[in-house]
Amino acid sequence: MTDTRTIQPSIPAAGAQAPALLCEKCGYDLSASRTHRVCPECATPLSDSLPQRRTGTAWQRAWRENRWRLPLAYAKVSLAGLFFPWRQLRTAIISPAGARALLIVNTLLASVALTLRTRDPAAQLLAGVWPAGITTPALAFGNTWPLLCSLLVFLLWLGLFFALTAIERLGVGFYSRRRGWRVTPDISLLATSHASGAWLISAFLGLALPPILGASRDRLPAFIGVAIPGISFAAGSVGFIVGMLWFEFSTYFGVRACRYANPPESHPVNA
Repeated sequence: MTDTRTIQPSIPAAGAQAPALLCEKCGYDLSASRTHRVCPECATPLSDSLPQRRTGTAWQRAWRENRWRLPLAYAKVSLAGLFFPWRQLRTAIISPAGARALLIVNTLLASVALTLRTRDPAAQLLAGVWPAGITTPALAFGNTWPLLCSLLVFLLWLGLFFALTAIERLGVGFYSRRRGWRVTPDISLLATSHASGAWLISAFLGLALPPILGASRDRLPAFIGVAIPGISFAAGSVGFIVGMLWFEFSTYFGVRACRYANPPESHPVNA
């Protein structure tokens, strides 16, 4: 059977035709169907691909209906985004509403946590590499230097998280085009925002692993214990990378669940 998949933007330009209605299982173009009630390609019921079937994730529903429920919704989508991203994104409305807010919340929390842990080492590192003969920031800014240093470290972490998220979105777009998926910027934003709880995993593991290893030094055999300081030094980076990989896998499975998703403005099946 001829493949009639199309790649359409989720938000058409002025005067452009609305995105075609695709079968959300196989990507078959259903927009011109007049008599079929199942996909001619894979026999999936047509009702399973209608945009109104997507009722929204817990965060989207709270954002749209009652923002007092956002804290509870945040907890739900964070756990689902970490462990069941494909299940969660199958219900997502293909709309950017609220997605950036969710992404910002997670990156802010992760950045604050890492700042509290790394600001003192960062200040010491800066003092160690500061050129001789030039007044150090600690002397130049006096009592305000700790606050300024914290702000600088916070902005560096925040910029890193946003940069990694932007790179992930670019990668999602490139990979999806290669596979012939209809993954729009809205879908990549939804997938990365609902997976961004993994940035908190990065922060937690990056902060927790070094002290855990340090505390276990006395309980380990001597030949292992002597290596603990070096391992602890690298453990923070390893923990951060684990969280980053978790973010990538969660994003991938979320995108896969939306690879042929129909936005609300998709062209309906003709009567």
